[in-house]
Amino acid sequence: MNLKFRKYSLLGDVLSLIAPLFIWWKVNIGGQLYGAEFILLMILPILLAMRGRLLRVGRPKYILLLGIAWFISQILTDLVAVTPFENLIRGWSKIIFLLTNFAAIYLLMIGNVRRMYYFAFGLAVGIILSYYTNPHIYEDIYYWKFSIGFPVSVLIMILLHRKRLSFTLKIMIILILSSINFYMDARYLGVMVLLTGVYISFYPILSSTGDKKINTNVIILGLVTVITSLYVVTETYSIAASQGYLGERAKVKFERQSSGVFGVLIGGRLEIFSSFSAIVDSPILGHGSWARNQKYIDILMKKMDEYGYDDTVEYQSVVIPTHSHLFGAWVYSGIMGAIFWLYTLIITIKAMLNTRLPPDILPLIAFIGFCFIWSILFSPFGAEERLYGAFYISSMIVSLDLYGHSHKNIV
Repeated sequence: MNLKFRKYSLLGDVLSLIAPLFIWWKVNIGGQLYGAEFILLMILPILLAMRGRLLRVGRPKYILLLGIAWFISQILTDLVAVTPFENLIRGWSKIIFLLTNFAAIYLLMIGNVRRMYYFAFGLAVGIILSYYTNPHIYEDIYYWKFSIGFPVSVLIMILLHRKRLSFTLKIMIILILSSINFYMDARYLGVMVLLTGVYISFYPILSSTGDKKINTNVIILGLVTVITSLYVVTETYSIAASQGYLGERAKVKFERQSSGVFGVLIGGRLEIFSSFSAIVDSPILGHGSWARNQKYIDILMKKMDEYGYDDTVEYQSVVIPTHSHLFGAWVYSGIMGAIFWLYTLIITIKAMLNTRLPPDILPLIAFIGFCFIWSILFSPFGAEERLYGAFYISSMIVSLDLYGHSHKNIV
């Protein structure tokens, strides 16, 4: 390796670490721009000049093409819906920044899994810094859930990369971390960490298939293991929360969300009712960026009452309630938004079923993979999710590039 290449390699390493660190810095320019996004935007032209050709092939090409189609669909939707300018800019910018973030992060990380760890570490530290510089609106009550829990979990997954740690110790650490997340009322984090442990435990069976097609028995065993684990955790949490072992706030929240026909699983994501109705009413073009319509809030309230959930929750705005990357894009942008997120979901699942992943990379890949799947299906898209999503997509593609069946060592 010559000196010039060494310098470029070192600079790439430094940028992978420093850029996400500045997620704590936020600038309001009609919408919220993060310092991390600003840095990525500044270095993108250089990355495009050096290796932009790599975005024109394979999965990155389809990500960008589908993203552009999503953006065009959003433009057409907003023109037809006559979306107010301030909402229109917010809707357009989140798609643009997701795609530019992805292009920059992917070109930084391609062929170099080490930079995935640098980026993850910088992102985790940056989120912790945000806790002190830009506290979340609910931070006083849910500081672990909304600020500290996720970055701490990421840092521990990075720590588990160390080969000197035994398999048993890694699983013990994961179980302790999952328990802490549940105790701190960050249920989704508790589940994601637990699934990571299940995945790591199950992976030797998955990898034993080698280059062969994964057989039905492996898939069934994996599904049974995951479902059983989730059932045990759900029942344990239900008992602990209902008995007040996790505090009064968790008890009240559990009682409210578990009161209905579908239990706590749907009780925590009731916006699916309003999202589905909005999609049925306008499946192709959608309703516009941050579309407002009291009709769908009324539908949500009616469904909550019909299925026995607490319907005393008051919505402060009449923005159509969505609680999913997938459904949110479909409601606001139309079918192309849904297709984009479905494609990223397929990539993530394919990456996690990859039988060639080395054992030391499993904790981080599994954790961010499960977090991404959860976000696509159950979390709203916007703000810092533009950066998270771009990192998740890049990580899944890079792991497939490096360890997939069509292995290519791209420098």
